[in-house]
Amino acid sequence: KGDESAEISAAPQLFPMLENYRERGINLHPDIGGLGEWFCGALQNAEGKIEWFTFNPRKGEKETLIWKYTLDDSGKSWEKEAVTWTQELKEKIQQGRITIFYGEDGNYYAYYCDEGQLYHFVKQDGDSYKELIIPDWDITEEREYPQIPGCVYVAENGNIVMSDQGYECYIYSGEDGRILDRFRCGWYESICVKGNELFIMKDKTNNGVLRYDLAELKPLPEITGNFEGGVRLSVLGEDLYACCPQGVFRAKKDGGIFQKILDAGKYHFSKEYGNLLHLFMEEDKFFVIYAEERGVIKKYSPREAGEEFLGSFTIYSLKDSDLILDMVAEFQAGHPEIDVFYETSEGGEGSTTATDHIRALNARILAGDGPDVLVLDGLPADSYMEKGILSDFSAVLGEEKENITPNILANYMREDKLYMLPMRFMIPMFGTSGQDISIFDSLEAFAKYCEEEEKQALPVGMPYQYFIEYLYYNFPPEFVAEDKSVSKEKIADFLELVKRVCDAENALPLSESEYGSAESNYFNGITIDSWFMADGQEVIFINMAGNLNWFPDEIRQRGGEFIGNHGLYFANGTLGINAKSEQKELAELFVKEAFSYHLQSIDSFRPGLPVHKALLEEIAKEDYSNGMLGYHLRDTGKEIVIRGYTQEDSQKMIEIARAVDTPVERNQMIYEIIRDEALSFLNGAKDKEAAAGEIANRISLYYYE
Repeated sequence: KGDESAEISAAPQLFPMLENYRERGINLHPDIGGLGEWFCGALQNAEGKIEWFTFNPRKGEKETLIWKYTLDDSGKSWEKEAVTWTQELKEKIQQGRITIFYGEDGNYYAYYCDEGQLYHFVKQDGDSYKELIIPDWDITEEREYPQIPGCVYVAENGNIVMSDQGYECYIYSGEDGRILDRFRCGWYESICVKGNELFIMKDKTNNGVLRYDLAELKPLPEITGNFEGGVRLSVLGEDLYACCPQGVFRAKKDGGIFQKILDAGKYHFSKEYGNLLHLFMEEDKFFVIYAEERGVIKKYSPREAGEEFLGSFTIYSLKDSDLILDMVAEFQAGHPEIDVFYETSEGGEGSTTATDHIRALNARILAGDGPDVLVLDGLPADSYMEKGILSDFSAVLGEEKENITPNILANYMREDKLYMLPMRFMIPMFGTSGQDISIFDSLEAFAKYCEEEEKQALPVGMPYQYFIEYLYYNFPPEFVAEDKSVSKEKIADFLELVKRVCDAENALPLSESEYGSAESNYFNGITIDSWFMADGQEVIFINMAGNLNWFPDEIRQRGGEFIGNHGLYFANGTLGINAKSEQKELAELFVKEAFSYHLQSIDSFRPGLPVHKALLEEIAKEDYSNGMLGYHLRDTGKEIVIRGYTQEDSQKMIEIARAVDTPVERNQMIYEIIRDEALSFLNGAKDKEAAAGEIANRISLYYYE
């Protein structure tokens, strides 16, 4: 892999870099959201136009099953029409599991799942359809369950291509559905078929692209590449294009080397948790389809001559944030005349500590060269406010303040001024298995429970870093007084309690842990729990950053409770305006819209609950109790079924959300000091007193600076 990377970097640049490109959001037809239609396909038709297909979940006899929306040449409106040839499938499809696509032979196709979990493949035949039987999709001698197609395409000669989630690619005869060939490949969604040629990632590492002749049934020369993250491919002329979180790449499709032609920067496709579905090319512009909410489409093209331009401003966050990326993308969709540049400290050269990044940012701010909007998560926000770095934007929000849930707003108002406000909030919660909830009253109470409980409270073998983070943020230690004096004794007490929990729970150094990462992803709402699949885990630490998922029923079946953490919450996407901003009007416009109903309703990846009262009321009415998930227990072999959360669960969750009143500071500089010294103590490099003394000295120096 290293040699291949060197080969790519050494290759001459054959293709020009794309200059002055902008990301433009394309609004979907209002019926899609207004009528609750489900996305079931997007394609580029024979004329190069984007077609968007939706499934209608309503069951009326005369209701249209599938709708098609065609994007006009302006990219601003959609033509809607009923898809009549699928109508007879209405009673056969299980829960909307159907995908529409356009074959290279010029025909429309669909594949769908029936109530018996068997997938079917159909081809448009006038106002009806013709089913093409693929025997391999049923139960076979080598497989005791029906095949689950990942992506399906049809070549120009009629042969059918299917890639699955098991990293296999199948070629079927278009005449009788028999298997003509099969081979290992990369992730199934990377597949692209043009004419009689197939392109798909080579393996799980995204290391190069396989090219295959669907007429001669033979492999062709590969295209060299080395990507990270999800990759989507598209052919235009004699070139193959690839889009992934690193950027857009181009290569000669007959066996060339991929070269970057557009850096990902902070475009929507750079998101860590983004889900690219399709890449469509058209002359000097391209479109990317994302699997978010009911589907998202973005257009990328150079700024047009004579296009209105009002200016630009910059947003800065310490770490990459999908929430901020989504907000920026949606803001720009409504304001194409404004450019927004999103900066983070990640990806730079040299030191990677938060301390160094924050010092560099502070120097820029003091020099008058700082960002216009600051995302204060992890930054010394209170210090910025006290030193006059942040501007009061209370008047900017105006009446919008009335729409903010009052328990959150109250924590940030300073008399009649407002210097910062989070766009979302996460709630630290616990799930029990019937224990007395007093075990979460303090870190000392939890340590005592872990020592006395025979079973594991948390999964075996988690690294020390996870425990430090969970315990520090769920039981915030109070060793800094109002006058900023630091208590070494209280720090030592905290370290001792952390060690007691780690010892009782069989925590390990990172080098010995199977978890393999120092990042727990706790603040991305990814909770480490395996209640029904691992032996003995008795409690879970849940950072409620999205919907309730399966947690309520899991907890009910274990005879436990689902509780908040004494009114604590974590702010996410806390915005502030640089008082020295030279683009204050644009910065204020962004901040104002960030708290509007529209931007608050954006569906990001587990960013926390919105602070908008109307949206909290909507969440309180959600009911997903019809959803089911099956589990096979490892220890007992028992099969269980878990249901989605009920409307009553939703109501209780929002009651907790409306009552939280204590924000937990997420000052990354202070946390890194505590984490690093706590690791030295837990790993045996320092004794408790030495580690506590170092923490006290470093935090005192931080406040002095």
